[in-house]
Amino acid sequence: MQRSAVVLAAFSIAALQASVPTEHVNWHFVLPRLFYVAILFSAVHDGWRGGLITAGLCSGLILSLKETDTTLHHIMESVVFCFVGTGTGVLTERLNAAYQKIQETSEAMKRAERLSAIGQLSAGLAHEIRNPLASIAGAAQILGRAQGLDEKQSRCVTIIGQECTRLDRLLTTFLNFARPRPPKMGQAALEPLLENVAALAEHRVGRRGITIERRQQGKIPSLHCDSEQLEQVLLNLLINAVEASPDGATVLLEAGADRRNVWIRVHDEGSGVAPGDIDKLFDPFFTTKENGTGLGLPVAHQIVGQMHGWLDARRNPGKGMTFSVHLPLQRKGV
Repeated sequence: MQRSAVVLAAFSIAALQASVPTEHVNWHFVLPRLFYVAILFSAVHDGWRGGLITAGLCSGLILSLKETDTTLHHIMESVVFCFVGTGTGVLTERLNAAYQKIQETSEAMKRAERLSAIGQLSAGLAHEIRNPLASIAGAAQILGRAQGLDEKQSRCVTIIGQECTRLDRLLTTFLNFARPRPPKMGQAALEPLLENVAALAEHRVGRRGITIERRQQGKIPSLHCDSEQLEQVLLNLLINAVEASPDGATVLLEAGADRRNVWIRVHDEGSGVAPGDIDKLFDPFFTTKENGTGLGLPVAHQIVGQMHGWLDARRNPGKGMTFSVHLPLQRKGV
């Protein structure tokens, strides 16, 4: 619609220019200036390509006018059209990129503030809960060793012990999120790490018929990372993908590298995440799982960030989600 309006405006200006008698010198000077409005509008909305295309259209129209005495002037004006259209478009694209970067930085700072506040709260709560939880677990073990318990009592004691163990694991996750250990950076080969992650994830497939497929694009050089933490992140993403996929689906673990980064992608064939919720995936305690804690992806995001990389998520064109880990090939500071 915008492009059609620009084209219509350009032809209207040219028609008006052609219809004005030659003795109206002022009008013949003013009307070509209106072409700049169309060029600037296209450059702002469509970038340098749009500005250049509109400049070319306006140049063709102004050169088609039957004014032989001003042909050289029109040629010079056409050159200025192209310069203005291209320059304005490039400047607009750079300003838009800078604005987008500022927005992303602002969102990252807000997320960091939320993570810090929630991390402190999580650490305090975890420590306060862990001590009485240990007492409850110890009391349950003592009761379990007592003589004369009937079946119902024995079952209750077993449940208490199991739930204490589950809560202790949850508290450990809280503490890992609140106070993550610094990464132990070193050179690591990616291929054996991916093999190990895929083998571990196979145990979660069970009898659902889900296939975990590995794919590697070319030879990937070793990268500077904490291999243990990277394995934790990838296993988390792969298990999430398996749990999100329907029976008989394929989960793809794909890796490759460009000149600066190694990327590892996990594709699933699940129902995906609503577009409005994608930005919340790395926020603490946000989860789409019925029994999820909402800490798995924030912890993974935190770990990858400590290794100078980034973790992102996007919806697949067909179905499902793709989570991508990006890590630099070159060690920071080298």
